[in-house]
Amino acid sequence: MNVHVLAHSMGAFLVREAFDYADDDHATAQTSWTMSQIALVAADISRKSMKDGSANSRSMIRRATRITNYFSKHDEVLSISEIKRVGVSRRLGRVGAPDDRSEKVVNLDCSNLYKNSPDLHGTTESHRWYFESPRFYEDLTSTFVSNLDRDVIPGREPAGNGLRLV
Repeated sequence: MNVHVLAHSMGAFLVREAFDYADDDHATAQTSWTMSQIALVAADISRKSMKDGSANSRSMIRRATRITNYFSKHDEVLSISEIKRVGVSRRLGRVGAPDDRSEKVVNLDCSNLYKNSPDLHGTTESHRWYFESPRFYEDLTSTFVSNLDRDVIPGREPAGNGLRLV
């Protein structure tokens, strides 16, 4: 049976910490278990914490088959989160995962999809618009239930340091 996880905003932080705590518990850490797909949407966690080998995300990356990071450069709420951290901790859900991330982590830039959907614009909408977008749900469904590789899921194209949702 496949188990998938969907986490939005600070939920991504809670999921990451739950994996870390699970590995800190001796009995849980000794058990063989994995999550199939983890989807992080507008994740309010540090971009640098997703570097390959980072202590903060090591457990989550090790226990997942694939992690898809849905992000948008137009996310105004995560812009505020960055300011709160004096701009030294870019947010994963706003700028994507770094180039030196694990091969399990898929960067999926949704900026153009948001930009081309003016009915979804506004401060809070820029952070949660994904859940109002049928295109997002199509991609999420393909991510969770298809056996397709990340590069051939319909509606994705190469972009920058990952893929773009179109």
